Amino acid sequence: MAGEIKAVSVMWTEIPEEVEPDLNEWYDREHVKNRVDVPGYIWGKRYRAVHGGPTYMAVYATEGPHVQAGDEFFEVVANPTIGETEFAPHFFNSIRMMCDVTASVGDAEGGFAGFLTVTPREGVADALRSYIVDTALPGLLAHHGIMAAHLWERNDETTAMASRGFPGDNLPKSMMAPDWVLAYEGTSLEDVLAAKTALLPESVLRGQGAHPDLLFAAMQLTYRYAHGS
Repeated sequence: MAGEIKAVSVMWTEIPEEVEPDLNEWYDREHVKNRVDVPGYIWGKRYRAVHGGPTYMAVYATEGPHVQAGDEFFEVVANPTIGETEFAPHFFNSIRMMCDVTASVGDAEGGFAGFLTVTPREGVADALRSYIVDTALPGLLAHHGIMAAHLWERNDETTAMASRGFPGDNLPKSMMAPDWVLAYEGTSLEDVLAAKTALLPESVLRGQGAHPDLLFAAMQLTYRYAHGS
């Protein structure tokens, strides 16, 4: 399955407390399915932060970057459901971006995940990428309780194309999006946090060429829907 995933759509957001229960019910019962049923999507996952933030994160896996900016996707966007019309305007502090999957290791999935945003310094992206792919990802996979690890890199062209069709200024704020996301999945929060401490210390990543604005969140998987379910 990991080999089939060539691109991901990532969204971070916050939700007002007064609509949170009803919005979550709509998102899990309708919205994820509405997106993942588009041809070319593989699955959609939703996370809630247990360490760091933002509070909510959604990840959609696809067969390639063309899916997230294709006509079939925009047909869905152009015809919002009643629930989407009601609830989508409540999202705030949202960041949405499309990413190419640069590398993945591991074939399993975990109920907890760590997400580290990374921006390479000018002139050292290749060296930092090599370190993450050749050292950090295999190291994470070998760590106790870690089932898979990935490097996602923002695709500016696809992100810009996929921005059309979203109403208002709630989505997307792609200019705020990180360059890369280092993601990994584990079986427990303790393992996810321990792996971050052992294998992804900020001093090491900065030494390999990352900007100092490294942001980390540990999240719990709350919902997963696969295409064709």
